[in-house]
Amino acid sequence: MKLIHIGLPKTGSTSFQEQWRKRRDITSVSDKLQRLVDNTRKIIRSSSDPNELVDFWPKASQESPITIYSSEGFSGLPWGRAATSEEYDYGHYLFANLSKEMVPDAKILLFIRSPESWLRSVYLQMIHEGHSFGFCRFIRHQRSYLANALDLKNMLRHWDEAFGEQNVIVYPFERIIASPAQANEEISDALNIPASLNLFQLRQRSNVSLNNESAQLLRALTILNRRIQGRNEYLSSSFKKLNDDFRLLYRVELQSHPRKFSFINRLLNPLEFTLPPVEKKYISSLINDCFLSEIARRGDKYNTVAAYEDRLNKYFDSE
Repeated sequence: MKLIHIGLPKTGSTSFQEQWRKRRDITSVSDKLQRLVDNTRKIIRSSSDPNELVDFWPKASQESPITIYSSEGFSGLPWGRAATSEEYDYGHYLFANLSKEMVPDAKILLFIRSPESWLRSVYLQMIHEGHSFGFCRFIRHQRSYLANALDLKNMLRHWDEAFGEQNVIVYPFERIIASPAQANEEISDALNIPASLNLFQLRQRSNVSLNNESAQLLRALTILNRRIQGRNEYLSSSFKKLNDDFRLLYRVELQSHPRKFSFINRLLNPLEFTLPPVEKKYISSLINDCFLSEIARRGDKYNTVAAYEDRLNKYFDSE
């Protein structure tokens, strides 16, 4: 069996890739796909000949009964970069149809996550990477990326057309966390492979999100460092490197030994995730029209829509 694992970001992709890479009974292709993803994004920006991408498709290092091609990049363009809806759509088209050409008999697996939880996780990740804006500004400035990432309908349209909807499995990430054994059985059944292979049980999570207080600390340090740096061009390059090193050090320590930093609860106000009415309405409409409606249309086998709606109404109700 050949499997293409799309992502999405913040749904355990790194953890799955690490454990698949250690397996001897499967062939895992993930790191080698980055070159393909990078060149696909270049072609989207430059309107070059997409036939060139065939040369970048990685060959599996060995033959085995199961080969897994896994990349978050298959879900589209990355956050932090402005792009048009046409560019996003073209990216989905290229990834789906190139995969079909190179692995025509593959099954497609897409992990999804509650949009409310996903939005906060993506925001915290951007704080980890050195941004210092608030949550509302994040929603406003990343509008094109969020509109694409939450448009499940448009993304899956291209994969459905290429491989057939019956071969595109959409599974909620929360079920993997809540009941790993049951999730493994359900996904394996959908892919028509033995559950005994245990391909979809997370043994150890990588790239774990920090809690709100830790993220707020990183955000405060980033703001402080930028204020200290000021406009001194002489210090700019060396200070940026120092800032990046410090942030990495803090992040590793915060993840590894969170209790050591319990005192920050007294020093920092918690991050605020509320939104003004305009942003609430925009987010709610986007999620309902392009994300939840597509899950419902596909049958909602795991009663995902109701669970996601509860969280949506709690955090992003437009009323």
